[in-house]
Amino acid sequence: MANKNRPDGTGETGRGNQHDAEIRDDDLERRRRELEASLATRLPNRLEDGGSDSAGNVALVFRFASEFVAGVLVGGLIGWGLDWLLGSSPIFLIVFLLGGFGAALTNMVRVAKAAQAKVPLGKDLPAGSVDDEDS
Repeated sequence: MANKNRPDGTGETGRGNQHDAEIRDDDLERRRRELEASLATRLPNRLEDGGSDSAGNVALVFRFASEFVAGVLVGGLIGWGLDWLLGSSPIFLIVFLLGGFGAALTNMVRVAKAAQAKVPLGKDLPAGSVDDEDS
C-alpha cells in the first residue's frame, strides 16, 4: 500500500503529477550543455585530458625513481665486484658508484625531455628535438 504522506499525496517520489509535462528532451539537453560549459570553465584541463594526467605523473615518478636506483645499484655492484675480484681497496666501488650516478642522471634527463615533448615512454624523441647526442 502506498504511503500517502508524500508531498503531492500520490505516494510517488519525484515531481509528482508533472512527470512528462516539464521534463522534455530539449530541456534536459539545454541543462546538460549549461552544465558542461560551467564545468569547462572551472576545470579546463581535466575535461580535455580525460583525467588520466595524474596516472601518467605517477608512472613518471616511478620511472625516475627506478632509473636512479638502478643506475646507482648497478654501478655499486660492478665496483664492489671488481674490488672483490682484484682484492683492492674500495676504489672501484667509489668510481663505479659515481659512474652509476652519472648514468642515472643522464637517463632521468632523457625521460624528462621525452615527457616534456609528450612522447610515450619507451619511444624515441621526434626528429628535430634536442637530445644528449645533439650537443
